[in-house]
Amino acid sequence: MRIGLLYGLGPDAIDAMGGSYRPALEQIEEADRLGLDSVLFEEHHGARGCPTPGALAGAAAARTRTIRVGSLDRQPVLEFPVGVAEDWAVLDNLSRGRAILGVSPGERPGELRAAGVPWDEREGRFREAVDLIRTSWTQTTFQFTGEHYQFPLGASGPPGFRREPADAWVSPDAGFVEQWRRGRVSPEFLSVTPRPVQLPHPPIWVTACRRETIEWAAGRGLPYVAPAFLTEDEVRNSIDWYREALEAAGRRPEEVDVVVARRRS
Repeated sequence: MRIGLLYGLGPDAIDAMGGSYRPALEQIEEADRLGLDSVLFEEHHGARGCPTPGALAGAAAARTRTIRVGSLDRQPVLEFPVGVAEDWAVLDNLSRGRAILGVSPGERPGELRAAGVPWDEREGRFREAVDLIRTSWTQTTFQFTGEHYQFPLGASGPPGFRREPADAWVSPDAGFVEQWRRGRVSPEFLSVTPRPVQLPHPPIWVTACRRETIEWAAGRGLPYVAPAFLTEDEVRNSIDWYREALEAAGRRPEEVDVVVARRRS
């Protein structure tokens, strides 16, 4: 079993620490010295949590050597998912391969409403966003057309992912040249840079309480996080759903992490 730290660091928590993030970062330095596994930050907008967990994870990475850093419930549906992929690729480089991207579909209707995201679209957007992030980290020049997102913006064509045809970017003299480096070309296929350090990509932990989302994560082979607000019985049920879905997908439990978040009482 591994033990990590989880921080909300919303306005009330910052006020309690004298209006500074410094006490939390000092705690994280000590956690790194003691050998804890990870430190993760919650994303929330308004009263609870930090709206930019990537900034805090970067600050934590700069102060530590071995502890893994990242988010617990980054909400990619609130922005363009490729931006999340770029941020975490930079974090993975800054931390020398210690980044974790914990994601969730969102749990507070007000946060999604403020970002213009319909509540009933969050699941579809979330799944599409996670697939787009993974592809951004593992493919070179590609294009994507989905129900909710396009990459590059304005891309058209049949739904799904498409690699750029090889004969479009290979030449005897230059070899492979990314499209955006080819001069005055309106890019139709792009690569996300920089590339993450971890292979095939930084771990993506899915926080969820709905059975459909849990089973989707298992089918994708993504680690599962039981959120802190679940009761003990709900945690057990959610993990059972996850393991059943893993087995149905032909995966072994030891291949993935299962994380249980708990709040200090």
